[in-house]
Amino acid sequence: MDLERVIADPARHAVTDDSHLVVEDGDRLELLLAASGALAWELDLAGGEPVWLAGGSDGASDGGPCTFGAGDRERVLASALAALDGSPRLSSTRSVTMADGTTRWYALTGQVVSGGADSGDRLYAIALDVTREHETLDRLRMHSEQARELIVRLRTGPNLGFEYVSPACLYFTGYTEKEMYENGIAYAFGAVEPSAVAHIRQDLLSGSIDGKSYDFPSRRKDGSVLWVRATFRQSVDEAGYMVLEIAVRDIGQMRALELEVTRLRLTDGLTGLLSRQALEEQWPLLRERAQASGTWTVLAHVDIDRFGLVNSGLGISAGDKLLRSVGHRLAQSVGAGDLAVRLGSDDFLVVLTGLDAHRSALAAARRVAGMFVEPIPGDDGGSFVTVSVGASLVPPGPWTAGDGLDSRLAEADVAMRVAKVRGGNGVEVFAGGMRA
Repeated sequence: MDLERVIADPARHAVTDDSHLVVEDGDRLELLLAASGALAWELDLAGGEPVWLAGGSDGASDGGPCTFGAGDRERVLASALAALDGSPRLSSTRSVTMADGTTRWYALTGQVVSGGADSGDRLYAIALDVTREHETLDRLRMHSEQARELIVRLRTGPNLGFEYVSPACLYFTGYTEKEMYENGIAYAFGAVEPSAVAHIRQDLLSGSIDGKSYDFPSRRKDGSVLWVRATFRQSVDEAGYMVLEIAVRDIGQMRALELEVTRLRLTDGLTGLLSRQALEEQWPLLRERAQASGTWTVLAHVDIDRFGLVNSGLGISAGDKLLRSVGHRLAQSVGAGDLAVRLGSDDFLVVLTGLDAHRSALAAARRVAGMFVEPIPGDDGGSFVTVSVGASLVPPGPWTAGDGLDSRLAEADVAMRVAKVRGGNGVEVFAGGMRA
């Protein structure tokens, strides 16, 4: 038994108490008013007071079952009669302003039963509080509006132009629908990044555009830029001309999230230096530049001397502070085109590029240790930190098997360990046969 059965044959129902209706065949329908806040009534449409078959429940007024104030039930009834408007069936959702000034929404379902010659027509109806559901739908509609999608249909041939432009064009382009219909193609191509236009044109000419998506920055009428994704669907009309349906979505938030994920992946969280992964991605480009310019590259592995004593003696927090200070010193000391990387723990790497000779590379490697001659500012006014530096010098010329990043890092690591063995606070350059 459900509400639809009650409404389908309301004359077979009788009142038993405030929360139940009984049908002649003995089936019992619990309206569960404490959970639903429903109203049910019988009303002589020729006049007279309503008979409340179910009167709603006490409860919260925050989207669940409502508490009925003075005249609230009559307000719901009046709304139902307005929705009925002479029809034999009632099926509507209406807002009702309650006695306390709040607005609630009711799903109204009812049936008018003819009373014949002896009595007037009677309305049997149920009003179910759907405020919470309505508010949820409102939020969904707002979300849908915020996640706007521009739909356009472009016809080619003699009558080149837009056949349809959705209202979202104002948000995406700054132009009205009228402006888009009149001169939209010129606006569109003026707004799209030239490289994206070139890709789209190439795929159009090759007949491969159907189903493809393109991400690009689009310029609005006011000059602001919006990142969008345009997805193309291609068809042919009855005259044989191509028709394009283009769905354009705002991907600004998604792109911002992607950029943030990339930043986190390529940046060391503690020091703000580049991560090992960023180094791996940039190494091939660094080698190509060095080969093209005929210059040397230095990989200097920097390890803080006696860092373990800082952690054990002063605590991990002090150790982290020192690591951040060292990272800051390295970042401030490298030049344009150079890299400062945290490999992990207290291991750092400085990549120095564009060095014109072997002696320049040697001098550059030695300068790395000199970055820490000045004390690092601390709570005690300044802390002297020494480092051990191991350098791998990469000559210009064609790429060799030993130019892989792992090979060069291994050389720098061996040289750094030799510097440690020799007392630290120094620089060693890798040479063939060197062992730590």
